[in-house]
Amino acid sequence: KKQNRAVSEAIIRLFEDKLLYRKYALVNWCCTLQSTVSDIEIDHKEISGKTYITIPGNNIPAEFGILTDIAYKFHDSDQEIIVSTTRPETMLGDVAIAVNPDDVRYKGLDGVKLWHPFRKCTIPIIYDNSVDKYFGTGAVKLTPAHDVFDYELAIKHNLPIINVIDESGNISCKDEEFNGLPRYQARTAIAQKLKELNLLRNRKEHTMSIPICSRTGDVIEHLPKLQWYLPNLVFFHFFVYLFNNLLLKVY
Repeated sequence: KKQNRAVSEAIIRLFEDKLLYRKYALVNWCCTLQSTVSDIEIDHKEISGKTYITIPGNNIPAEFGILTDIAYKFHDSDQEIIVSTTRPETMLGDVAIAVNPDDVRYKGLDGVKLWHPFRKCTIPIIYDNSVDKYFGTGAVKLTPAHDVFDYELAIKHNLPIINVIDESGNISCKDEEFNGLPRYQARTAIAQKLKELNLLRNRKEHTMSIPICSRTGDVIEHLPKLQWYLPNLVFFHFFVYLFNNLLLKVY
């Protein structure tokens, strides 16, 4: 109890000094644990192509190592832009398509709107130098609620953040066809639907790294949540202060 009081006192002091803060950001989420996990609790499984991984609680192995090319149609013409992704299931939360301004293939697209086939709305094309024009088609879909890179671009360009995967790893969206499906079953279902809509352009094997929870073997999901944060330097001094001024007094 004395230790708990010491920790509580330190946290209150940090908060009062505005050194401890809370913000909405992406966290490493383990659907099996129903908890966030730290970076040091994540193993990275490297795969060189199509690989099936059994997810805890699911009898059907999930397919990884496939790069899927999806066509987004211009909302006012038959033109299209093709994006490459390893996670077609997250397109339910796409809010924009990003391209590199130096990529000559995508010059002159300022103000162009694309039609989202599932959300039945338009999304913009944005330019950003951080987009790798050599990855896939050079155009990437932005799903800021489930990808760290996408989240940073969304904050930078003031884009909405739409969460389409819940804490249990199931799809959570307005589309009844996919709502409630386990995330990797939705991956297959969405790819099939894209094929039916004539929007699936290609599927090819792809080298990638998969974040795995070291405690459960589940694939880590990035979810947006409110969390408490300490700057790294403050984090260090917090424990020095806690040890020297509070914990020593407990003993």
